[in-house]
Amino acid sequence: MLIKKPQVVIISGHPGSGRTTLANNLAEKLNWSVLSVEQIMKGLRQSTDLPLEKLIAAATNAVIAQVDQAGMNNNRVVVDLFTNIKKDWPKIDALKDLWPRIKILPLFLRSEFDVCEAPLQKR
Repeated sequence: MLIKKPQVVIISGHPGSGRTTLANNLAEKLNWSVLSVEQIMKGLRQSTDLPLEKLIAAATNAVIAQVDQAGMNNNRVVVDLFTNIKKDWPKIDALKDLWPRIKILPLFLRSEFDVCEAPLQKR
């Protein structure tokens, strides 16, 4: 059986789980682009005073549009997406239906709170 390589790797997890580090390292090793919801949110925060929920939604929508464009151009991307795993798994699964031509590999990172606590306190 022929296994197709993914065009999009979505790395998700709570703050401090290592998802940004993994996304950047993976993208560098594969020579792919990184799309980060967090980076887009930082840019939006400077230009708008939307509440946090709307900022997250706007940044996520921007990433979805960029992934769609990357897929149409046959580019490969790593997406750094912070989500609530139980709540957002169906959303990520729905991307497979939204983009049937794009092969997506979702990865969810988790760790115990005490492992994440120190990086979170530094922020």
